[in-house]
Amino acid sequence: EREPRLCRALVYDLAARFCATTDKGRALAFQPAEARLAQLMLDHVRLLGAPDRDTNGVVVDVKLTQESLARSLAVSRRTINQIFRRWRDEGVSGRRRGRYVVRERSRLEQLANPGQAAPMRQPEPRAISSVH
Repeated sequence: EREPRLCRALVYDLAARFCATTDKGRALAFQPAEARLAQLMLDHVRLLGAPDRDTNGVVVDVKLTQESLARSLAVSRRTINQIFRRWRDEGVSGRRRGRYVVRERSRLEQLANPGQAAPMRQPEPRAISSVH
């Protein structure tokens, strides 16, 4: 009440954040499970990430269970497990002391945006045959 400009700025900021979150949620609903998990892990890295000297990666400094990740993405725990196994084999991420470690953040960013990761393939030209 004493600072109307500050209050108005806070309301605008919160409204913008809410709209961005809603839009992001809608967009994620149509992404494959791997892209949604990659985005969720990137969000955790941004909010809770800490450098991990042992792996030169970023450790998510909170215990996350595959079950809780599966619930938040509306997929099965088995799906989450399969994705993490593949990421481990590819060197994208792993676990250390009960925490997830992201080793290849740029790869995770590519996985989070599958439509932008690879250039669009152009259709090959076809020969036109003439029929008499």
